[in-house]
Amino acid sequence: MTGSEQGSEHSPATGRTPATGQPGATDQPEATAPPSGLEQHQVWLYLGAAVAGAVLGLLVPAAGGATGVLLWPLLAALLFATFVQTPLRRVRAAGRDRRWLGTVLVANGLVMPVLVLCLVAGVEVFGRVLVGSEAQVTALALGLLLVLSVPCTDWFLTFSYLSWGDRAAAVAVTPVNLVLQLVALPVWVWLFTVLWGESEAVGSALLGPAVLAGAVLVVLLPLLGASMFERVLRRSPQGEVRRQRLAQWPIPLLAAVVFLVAAGHVPAVAEASGVLWIGVLVCVVYLGCAVLVGTVAGDIAGLPWSQRRTLVCTLGTRNSFVVLPIALALPAGWELAAAVVVAQSIVELLGMGVVSRRLAARAVRGEREHVGG
Repeated sequence: MTGSEQGSEHSPATGRTPATGQPGATDQPEATAPPSGLEQHQVWLYLGAAVAGAVLGLLVPAAGGATGVLLWPLLAALLFATFVQTPLRRVRAAGRDRRWLGTVLVANGLVMPVLVLCLVAGVEVFGRVLVGSEAQVTALALGLLLVLSVPCTDWFLTFSYLSWGDRAAAVAVTPVNLVLQLVALPVWVWLFTVLWGESEAVGSALLGPAVLAGAVLVVLLPLLGASMFERVLRRSPQGEVRRQRLAQWPIPLLAAVVFLVAAGHVPAVAEASGVLWIGVLVCVVYLGCAVLVGTVAGDIAGLPWSQRRTLVCTLGTRNSFVVLPIALALPAGWELAAAVVVAQSIVELLGMGVVSRRLAARAVRGEREHVGG
């Protein structure tokens, strides 16, 4: 990346937007709003919640029952607030920038899921050799598949801004990512069950009444409610103001969810710590591959530099919000699936924090060289 190339891109500090010649996604002023202080420091909030929840779970093991009662309504509220920020009516608008949309769809909908299947296959093969517990390895593999197969629809916007990416393009593609995850996740889970012969065990776990009820009550109902609420917002003169107020709720809600999950599952996680480290390692490897794939795909597609950084952000962030209810509703013996979903969120937040800072530093350096030249 040369200095002159970087110097013409969008700068969060100045609010400039490049003349990319691509209409549509990059002309939405709402995407240039800077992230709040809460968004910029959310990593530490989640880490603190995880540590506090783990301490409570270890000191008061009986707290697991109470956390389970509180968890489901909080998850529903979290997903509702998240879906409200992702209006599905923007899907059509995202299609205007076909190069950007096509690159995201191929990378998020095909390349990364295939990579995840390969990583999960490695866990299935080598995990049993290293651990020896087939049941634990299968639960770990399913959790990884659930959380790594679908793109993020929320906090990757923050990372796009912090990395000096094209946040307008990120906003435009967010509803596309939402549709993609709802459609593609069942397909990839089915492929996993077929290719690695886990159809009976995984199928019985995923098709249990608790999982189906969780998917309907905690995922689909908030999605439907957010769609109806979106109509109300569009008719109200204060609709966007209300949406911006609601935009701050996912962060404290997710912190509360992380606290409750840690408190309720820390005993099971402690028992399976000899297996969970494999999942953490896979999440780190995935993030490194996402940065590489995003860089190469952006080069091949000839995207503007700011969109290339946004592409790295959408490939590096996964949607643990949607799959966590499914993982939590799995029957006894599958607790490791939920544990690795939470672990992936922590790895992602820390890793993307580093990635976004490096991308932003390169962009700043390039702009200074451009101005100096």
